[in-house]
Amino acid sequence: MNESEPTDDKGNSWITGKKAPSDWSTSRNKKIKEILKKKPKLVLAVNSQLSQLLEEAGDRATEGRYNLAIDQPAPEKSPMIPVVNITDHAANYIFNLARTNLAAVVGKINRSGQANSFVINTNLKANFGTNAKPLADPNILGYLEEPTKR
Repeated sequence: MNESEPTDDKGNSWITGKKAPSDWSTSRNKKIKEILKKKPKLVLAVNSQLSQLLEEAGDRATEGRYNLAIDQPAPEKSPMIPVVNITDHAANYIFNLARTNLAAVVGKINRSGQANSFVINTNLKANFGTNAKPLADPNILGYLEEPTKR
């Protein structure tokens, strides 16, 4: 789960014991670091706001990015495991393979205050990477260099 944390039936965090959320709710990196200890090949993070964020981003979410190539080093290969945000709908599609759903999984976690890990046997094929290509455009007149700091 990409957001929130387990809470008891009174709405108190299982981690803090209070209404106030722990760092686990506010720091995605803490969750990712813990997950990485399990050495996954891919992390699917459920983000309930993903559809809205993609709608707001429009074409910016999927279009290419351009960088001036002057003195730019080649992109580094990232040692980080890919983290893919998925919608609640996509999560439910996957959970359906285990005859459950997101609400049931979250409910079980909230009732027990414990992780609810289980295996879903399926195949997933994903391709990730960067496709860097030089682009020549005759319409570029020039560029402004960033001022040097003194």
